[in-house]
Amino acid sequence: MADATKIQGQLLDWTLLDDVGTDSPSVDSAGTTSGHDIGAGSVDVNLTISVAHIDTNAAASTNYVTVKVLGKVGATDEKWLPISVFQSGSGTSVKEDVAATSNSGQTHIEVADTTDWDTGLGERLFLYDSANILDSEVVEIFGWADNDYYIATDNLTNTHLNTADLLDGLNEHNVNIPNGYQYVKVVFHNADDDANYAVRVDYSAVTEFV
Repeated sequence: MADATKIQGQLLDWTLLDDVGTDSPSVDSAGTTSGHDIGAGSVDVNLTISVAHIDTNAAASTNYVTVKVLGKVGATDEKWLPISVFQSGSGTSVKEDVAATSNSGQTHIEVADTTDWDTGLGERLFLYDSANILDSEVVEIFGWADNDYYIATDNLTNTHLNTADLLDGLNEHNVNIPNGYQYVKVVFHNADDDANYAVRVDYSAVTEFV
């Protein structure tokens, strides 16, 4: 079997997706650029698209985040074509406040109450850092000390102060990109007038077989 050269990275780090009350309820992972160049020789490209509640505002059952994965087939912007379109978000998130500093390199998420996710189900949650959204991260519950802290499966990447929040309502979606595309982007639209989200796009690909 041939050896494969594998690459990983982010098309978009955690970014605020506002509600419609801001008149700007959309995020384009490509920003003002012509899209993300995933390489002419890339194959087996996979996107992991994350949509996370950042508050406990109720999203109406008919209001969703619409996620559009687009690929470019020509030089002009009208050549962005849909690869996948789906809905995410909705509902209402449950939140627990981070009660004390939870340090990077450690597994403890300091909270005053552990009753929401003391289930043994290994929930994947969003640890939202309101001071700097880029310091937010996804954690998976491995265990807990009653009414003291949750234990994450892996060490925290960043340090979180008592201004951070731990929320459920995290949605993670995997989308495979057909091998014919070199440029891709993801566009998010939030139809709700209360609920706000953080969104992120990670990718993996194979660039060469030797």
